[in-house]
Amino acid sequence: MPKIIADAIDQLISIEMRYASGLPRGVIRPIYEAAREAQGGEPLVYLAAQKLREVAGPRDFVLIVTGSGQRFGLPKGETDGPLGAASLGRVLDFGLGARIIYICDEPHIDPIVASVEAVGISVIDEERLETRPHTSVIEIHPMGVAAGPDFAEAMLDKYRPKAVVFIEKTGPNAKGVHHSITGTPKPPEDTGHCFHLADRAAARGIFTLGFGDGGNEVGNGIILDAVRRIQPRGADCGCPCGDGIATVTKTEVFVSASISNWGAYGVAAQLAYELKKPGLFQDEEMEEFMLRQCVGAGGTDGATAAQILAVDGTSARTQTGLVTLLRQIIENGLTEVDRGF
Repeated sequence: MPKIIADAIDQLISIEMRYASGLPRGVIRPIYEAAREAQGGEPLVYLAAQKLREVAGPRDFVLIVTGSGQRFGLPKGETDGPLGAASLGRVLDFGLGARIIYICDEPHIDPIVASVEAVGISVIDEERLETRPHTSVIEIHPMGVAAGPDFAEAMLDKYRPKAVVFIEKTGPNAKGVHHSITGTPKPPEDTGHCFHLADRAAARGIFTLGFGDGGNEVGNGIILDAVRRIQPRGADCGCPCGDGIATVTKTEVFVSASISNWGAYGVAAQLAYELKKPGLFQDEEMEEFMLRQCVGAGGTDGATAAQILAVDGTSARTQTGLVTLLRQIIENGLTEVDRGF
């Protein structure tokens, strides 16, 4: 039954909903299928949920890295990322008893804190993290190329995490350049180079999990050749670097979805199902509250660059509708009905 539920969730979170222009269409499902094939053909949310249950238990640390944007276009970051980080963090905390440490670039703090606190987890200081349940800490990733390796080692030494999760975080291509999905390069000095956390965690045998929707996010390196083939800018970004948007950074498990948040929602829902506690996954009211809090704190719709109640060009109504369907999938999967005939 867990794989049946997971397959239904995978289908739901990989639906194509992009605008007719502006962002590449027709790539969501091919990238999802490539990711599934590369990982043995199992439902992606099933793979992620199994590993998280295996490695993360009470009082264990899990690092969740999120927050994506540009200094001028999306100065406080997108709504895609913080909500998924909050949803997954809630289930890991309330369901598995893990302690979540969120990592982000400094400009993205406010929308992430707002999203996390909207699901019932207080963001506080390290001292009280040891004594209060359902709390978290934000660690700020320094900007620039040089700071990445030392920061990664420091975080892994400090927390000894059981897992490191990346939600909507860009990784470098083969030339070391980060890009948007449309091929725009990100200035290296304006970016926290968090991909070192993926590489250093893997070298230590720590489980890594990535979520993405475009081929340029940490984790997509597991399907590098497919992204270069499928994405219009996959092999040729059009910028002077002479390579594509496809990142080389891998994670042990990678979940590809229509929107990165939705991938994290899918894993959160799968965990709630497997723990037989569907209430761990947010309901429609909490979902709307999360989005309103995120946008109120500066989160911006990545598709329109507008500070509106939307995620990658999909409305607030779409987010709550998705949550309704996910809740129904897992609740029905736990309900036994005697029809009497």
